[in-house]
Amino acid sequence: MPWVGGPVEIVTVAVFAIAGLVVWLRRGRGYQGPRLMDDRNGIDHSALAAAEREARDAPPDAALRAPGAPTAVTPPPLPHNRSARTSDRDRSGS
Repeated sequence: MPWVGGPVEIVTVAVFAIAGLVVWLRRGRGYQGPRLMDDRNGIDHSALAAAEREARDAPPDAALRAPGAPTAVTPPPLPHNRSARTSDRDRSGS
């Protein structure tokens, strides 16, 4: 037994689907997203400019030399096996 059998039922289901979509899009949201500006104090533009200047003027590897940064580990050497070598077919000059 089909749930939607004729044109009236199809139009009714479509109207309910569109109404549900409109209600869902216009619902109130509890979390409005991150605030770009603090409601109480505002943004300290001088501190922000100083931090941006410090990051811009730092050498590229400054994060690696920072106190508490993890030490860089050299990668293990590549295995010397047959698959790493060129094949005899690649050696031929033709």
